[in-house]
Amino acid sequence: MKILHIYSGGAKGGVQTLFQRTVLGLADAGVTQALVLGVAEDAAPFAASGIPITTARFRNRFTDLVSHWTVRRAIRAFCPDVIQVWPHRANWFVGGRQGAPVVRFLGGPPPLRRLRKFYCDAAALLVPGKGTADHLQQQGWPAAKTCILRHFAPLTPAVPLPRPPGFLVAGVGRLSAEKGFDLLLAAVKACPDAACWLVGEGSERGRLEQLATPYVTFLGWQADPAPAIAAADVVVVPSREESFGLVILEAWAQKKPVIAAACDGPRALIQDGSTGLLVPCEDVPALVTALQRLQHDPALRQRLGEAGARKAAADFSAERAVRELLQFYQNLLDQCGGSRYRKPHDHRRRH
Repeated sequence: MKILHIYSGGAKGGVQTLFQRTVLGLADAGVTQALVLGVAEDAAPFAASGIPITTARFRNRFTDLVSHWTVRRAIRAFCPDVIQVWPHRANWFVGGRQGAPVVRFLGGPPPLRRLRKFYCDAAALLVPGKGTADHLQQQGWPAAKTCILRHFAPLTPAVPLPRPPGFLVAGVGRLSAEKGFDLLLAAVKACPDAACWLVGEGSERGRLEQLATPYVTFLGWQADPAPAIAAADVVVVPSREESFGLVILEAWAQKKPVIAAACDGPRALIQDGSTGLLVPCEDVPALVTALQRLQHDPALRQRLGEAGARKAAADFSAERAVRELLQFYQNLLDQCGGSRYRKPHDHRRRH
């Protein structure tokens, strides 16, 4: 099977990590792949795996004719069995009729207008969690044309970063309003002897810096957040919206306990009191109570972290994720009548 990935991500965060891990996991399984990447993306991990890479600017879909041409040329040159298009901007440059099934990735539930305008021509949609899949079904999208992409995180213990004394809380993710890190800062402020690391970048950084106390440290974007997570006592996911919550798996991989707001993704992942603690969304007092509970109960921290690690190993391995995705692609190809690429018919008159 030959897969062409087309990716232009924008803000660094969970989707970028998911994309990279999925492509490299497929490469480890021996799948033939090629990439069309936005010029701002980090191509080094893919080049190291020998994956051919083409770059495009992916600017305005009406005026950036060069990127349209680059995508069409890459498709014709590679002759893929499946074209996998990732975040929203890349979708502007890939029409639905390409001679191979086009699968489009959705990072979360889209407005109905966007679903109809940009995604209705897809052979299938790839989504990060059950909440998004359920939303699509409610909008009339067929369940058979939806694949929930299984996330995974490396289970290798990381070497912890040097850390301050006391109780250390970590928040990891894009610094944007929906991630709720302002709620985390308010909760940490109410916990004596607690320090906080924020790992990530985004548009909310300036506002969060204004809210922060001297006990809050901004570590910025980390290509590998595992060392920071390994140093923390607890990882908090205070999101107002979260379609999955990749950081939960990353915390479990380091045997760290998780406190999460009970939005779609964390609620589906965490069994409250067993593999983590769930608190109501936007409820700072409940978050303070959960933090203080773990701050004063090291045995509970260890029990939750170990239970999470067992769940990650059992349900979220790279091998299982790759196997399920390839099976979905194969089922899609079977429905389309075979896996052989056919170039679109050239209607130009021959002279």
